[in-house]
Parts: sequence; C-alpha cells; structure tokens
Amino acid sequence: MNSLPDEKEVYLALRNVFEGRNATIRKPKTVRKLIDDAVPLNARVSNLTNVYDVKAVGCVAKALLQDGIFGSITKAKKRFPDVEISPGQGVDWEVFKSRSEVNEADASAMAVRGGFENFEDFASQVEDSGTESFNTCPNSNSSSRRRRRRTLRSLSSICVPLPAQDHILTYVQRLLEKACFDFGSYAMPEELKTRHWDCPEAAELNMWVRMLRRRQSELFGNPGELVQPYDKLLCSLTDLRHTAVHRVRIDAQRLELFLLNAEKFTALLGDTARREVLVKLRLITREVIGRLESNNRVLTCKRAELDRVREMGIAELEREEIEYRASAVKSLEEFLVPLVTLPPIVPANEDSTSLKANEADVVEDDRQIEPIFISEDTVEFQRVGPLQVE
Repeated sequence: MNSLPDEKEVYLALRNVFEGRNATIRKPKTVRKLIDDAVPLNARVSNLTNVYDVKAVGCVAKALLQDGIFGSITKAKKRFPDVEISPGQGVDWEVFKSRSEVNEADASAMAVRGGFENFEDFASQVEDSGTESFNTCPNSNSSSRRRRRRTLRSLSSICVPLPAQDHILTYVQRLLEKACFDFGSYAMPEELKTRHWDCPEAAELNMWVRMLRRRQSELFGNPGELVQPYDKLLCSLTDLRHTAVHRVRIDAQRLELFLLNAEKFTALLGDTARREVLVKLRLITREVIGRLESNNRVLTCKRAELDRVREMGIAELEREEIEYRASAVKSLEEFLVPLVTLPPIVPANEDSTSLKANEADVVEDDRQIEPIFISEDTVEFQRVGPLQVE
C-alpha cells in the first residue's frame, strides 16, 4: 500500500469537507474525524480511504490545511492549475464513476492479511469518532450522530418498496456470507473444515457472527474498550439477516444504516473489492431514495393543495346551504302567516243577545203544521198555539 496519497487526489476528495470554518482546523484528530464522518457521505472520500488509511489521508489533508489550500480558491488554483475550482460545490456523487486506480498488488496483499492489520485502522477510526460509528440507537447525543441525523432526518418517513428492499438486503446478506467464507478460508481453515463449511452457502450470516464474536481475540486481537462498537456492528449484521429473512419492512434510514455497517464489516475483514461494491450499492440506493423523497414532497404539496381546494369548496357549499335554508324558512313564514291568522273573538254579551233573537224568531213562528199520516192509525199533529221552547 502506498504510504501517502497524492495531494491533488486528497484535495478533490476533501474540498467539500474542509470548507467554511472547517478550513481553519489544524488538529490531526479533528481532521481524521471529519474524514471518517465524510466516508458514508462522499464517494471519493470512501474510495480514497479504501486505498489509504485514514491517518495517511489525514496527514496530507493537514498539510493542505496548514498551507491554506482548502480555504483559498486562489491558492488552490495556484497549487493545482489543472483542476477546475468552483466554490460552493456540494457532495459530488458523480465522482464515483471516475474511481481512483487501486494498486492491485497492495490490494492482494491486504486481502491476504485480512482484517489483522486492518483492524488497527478500524480501531483508530472508532477511537476518534467514539462508538457512534456502529451505534444505531436513535437517542444518541454525539455531535456526529446529530450531523448524520440531519443528513438522514428526511429519510425516516420514506420506505423503499418491499420488493426492492428484499432484493437489496438478500443480496447484501449473500455478499457478506461470501466475504466471511473467504476470510475464514485463510484465517481459520480448520474451523471451517470441522464444521463442513466448504462453500459460502454452507453457513448463514448469523452463524458467522456468532463465530466471529467467539473468536474475536484470536482473529482481531483484544480491542479493549472497543468491544461495544464491535459487538454493535455484529448485532447490526444479525438484524440485517433477520430483516432479510422475515421480510420486515423498514424505513430508508435503517436500510442505509444496514448498508453502511456492511461496508464497515467488509473493511474489518479487509475485503476491499466487496466494500467497493457495497459503497456503490449504497450510493445508488441513496439516489433512488432521494428521488422517492422528492416525489413524496411533490405529492404532499399537491395533496395539500387539493385538501385546501376541497375545504374551500365544502365551506362554500355549507354557506350556500345555510343561505338556502334561511330563504326557505322565510318563504314558508310568508306563506303561512295569512293561513294561521284567527278571526276576531265575539264578546259574551253579543252571544246572549243573538240567542234571544233566535228564540224570538222561533216563538214568533205561528205557522200551522199539516197532519202527517205515519201508519194506519191517524195521528194528527197540529200546532194549536205558539211553539214553546224549553
């Protein structure tokens, strides 16, 4: 492995990391921590750390910081005249397509050594960044966790369609099982022979996790205080396998954390080739998730507009209904008023006078009534006097 990376390569990879206030940083530990935090967010940084260790990259970055290259466009153009300098650039995901060349001999040597020397780099990264690297607990209060939460905060409401999620996790599970088998073939061949694990399909990922946890000291030395993040990394792999096998639906944030921890695990095993595959897969997944998130925002805005129009329409209909009811009530009242008007009430003394007048009319009726024959017996009814009314 080359001792130090090229300055121009480091500048191109880290110019978006050491911008603004970060351009004034000089402490090596802080420089390495910012580089480590940028690995899951920047493809060029990830590729660079795949070839060189973080300390080597940090050493070159610190020299560039001391020379003010990251903080001055003029100095950067003078130092790298053939590089196009444009201020305000964000994370360039397209640089992944132009990956830096990897020394094949060094990569092969790294694969032979496996995770033995690589774990030292792994341990130093965890030491600088704390246990956050493998901490998936949402209640973590570390500053790097807050930065990553800001990056992924909008992903928690997005879910990748289950078929795509299943394909991704199943593929990652198989890839990690193959990485474990290749690592075990030269790190513990007798163990594999005893268990009759003669192919990657012979053991599931959770079985490899149990073996690696049990033989941690033998394979990776004694990490001391780093046992907790190491165990969390292995637990994340177990959760990944469980999610893949049982088709558990998860959100985009957890899916990306699974992919990130898979990258960390392949780095621990020294499997550079498979780590690069996982990096590319995670970046593609992030791009798809970004499109889903953008589409979700558009649909949310449209739905809100439709809801607003619908509510306005409902309010207008309710107003018209109230006006119609008021108009109907008024029309009914105007129609019913003449019908329910009562005639004037006649006083009691007028009723007595009228009754007496009627009685007088009856008394004065002195007409004679002709006889009426009802049966064979003749009954003669004859009014012989005035009709008396009792």
